[in-house]
Amino acid sequence: RLRTYAGAVGRRLGLEEREIAVLELAASLSQLGRIFLPDWLLARPGPWSSEETRMMRARFRDGLEVVRALGLQPAVVDLMAQMHERHDGTGHPQGLRGEEIGLPARVLAAVEAFCALTGAQGTLGMSPGQALYDLARNSGRFDVRVISALAAVVAAESQSARAAASEGTGADAQGGQVAAEAAA
Repeated sequence: RLRTYAGAVGRRLGLEEREIAVLELAASLSQLGRIFLPDWLLARPGPWSSEETRMMRARFRDGLEVVRALGLQPAVVDLMAQMHERHDGTGHPQGLRGEEIGLPARVLAAVEAFCALTGAQGTLGMSPGQALYDLARNSGRFDVRVISALAAVVAAESQSARAAASEGTGADAQGGQVAAEAAA
């Protein structure tokens, strides 16, 4: 899901296919640091304490070291190194802001947040509309252009699901309707 959304948003923003391939690979590997974290922390609802935040950031660095050790192309490693930077400079590890952060990393940051808010691993279980609203409300942390592109991708996905539901019958129609309602 993260990979699919990242690629679609990248295309919508006009990234070249080479950049999209790097973005999709980075998206596939982006959760690698989670293997170093205890399950209780990953499942914990609400904001983390300062100690838990420190643990999360340390595991991010561990995951990045694994990616470096794999010998992947430098563009993938660089993108992953920037994925936790925030548009307003409050991210890590370097505290980059705005255009200092590569566009693919800004895409990955927003899409990762969206998937965390709406997905099975997300403890908040928000609808796509609620998650987009939350991301837009926190627009200082995320690139507004990226959030707009993500909203357009989600809207197109919802429209596709609704069209498929109206054309289908039986279980396929029900599955499409469920997807359409979830995206609404």
